[in-house]
Order: sequence, then structure tokens, then C-alpha cells
Amino acid sequence: AGGNWSANITLTGIGDSVYAKVKTFLNDTAISSTKTYNYYGTPSIRITYPSANSDTNLTAVEIRGTIANCKIGDTVAIYKNNILQANAMVQSGLIFSGTSSVSGIGDSIAVKLTDRFGRTAFDTITINYRALPEVVILTPSQDTDIQNITISGTTLNTVTGDSVITYLNNTAVNTASVDAGGNWSANITLTGIGDSV
Repeated sequence: AGGNWSANITLTGIGDSVYAKVKTFLNDTAISSTKTYNYYGTPSIRITYPSANSDTNLTAVEIRGTIANCKIGDTVAIYKNNILQANAMVQSGLIFSGTSSVSGIGDSIAVKLTDRFGRTAFDTITINYRALPEVVILTPSQDTDIQNITISGTTLNTVTGDSVITYLNNTAVNTASVDAGGNWSANITLTGIGDSV
């Protein structure tokens, strides 16, 4: 009696066009104006840079990624080990970027998308911060009457398999591999008084 009506429609995506057509018992018809609706499916977010389990010697790292089923201006929070590092906004092209600090091996970098409907999506990667390496010669520590000697030492901020290049008088003469404890050794043939190693 009031002329009202309702109907269910399943939207399919962005820019869906909807209109209604009425037909009376006298077969008269009328068409409503068209309305446009944007349907946003389940949101998702993915970190595209840096790659998972990557290594860096930088203490501040740019985090970039892509998003689906959201809108420009939706928010992305960036966390390191569950501590908020930055807030970013979804940009044109449904991308985001922000900066996080890193400080150790296995730092967890997580991003949280919150869209305008209050829905959330997450992605997480691991980044390994490795400080600049250091190398020290420990032995021998004195003059010698042996021409072919073994020099050994230790390193900091290295991993198994990293290389130590040894030099005699500014010329590379040998390459050694770092072991699990950061130690290394290499053979050098001395040439005379005042050799620099």
C-alpha cells in the first residue's frame, strides 16, 4: 500500500551499476535512475620488499608492498617485533611504503592493513640485521725465523663461509673461510724484514 519494495542483489566488484524497473498490473513500466556501488572483497596485503629472511647492514629499512580490495587512504601499520614503527597510507596503485628499524638477527617485520570498514589483513617477514664486520689477526704476534707461516685470527659480525683475504705488502696472497665461531687461518710466505700483513 505504501509503494515500497526491497530486493537482494549480489555485487561483483568496483563500479557495479544497479537500477530498478517497475511494471504495473496495467503493464505500464518505469525505470529508476542508476546507482553505482563499489564492492570490496576480502582485503589482503603483501610485503614485496625486502624479500623474506633477507640480510642488511642498515639500521633503517624501507618496507614496500601491495594491497588488494581496499581503497586509497586506507591505513597500514608497520611493526618490528610487535612494536609500532610507522603508519602509512594506501597510495595510488594500491601500494604502500614505510620505514622500520632493524637491530638483530630474526627481526620480525609485520604489516597490518585496516580498511574503512574496519577489516584487517596481515603479512610478516623476517629481516636479519648484520653489523659491519671486523677482523683481527691474533697469531703470530712476533718475529720469526720461519718463512712459511700460518696466520690466524677472529672476526665479528660474520657467518660461516664468509671470506677473509690476506695481504702481504698490499698484495692479496690467500683467502680463508670463516668458521662457525668466526675464526679463520691462512698460510703466507714471508719475503723479508718489515713485511706488512
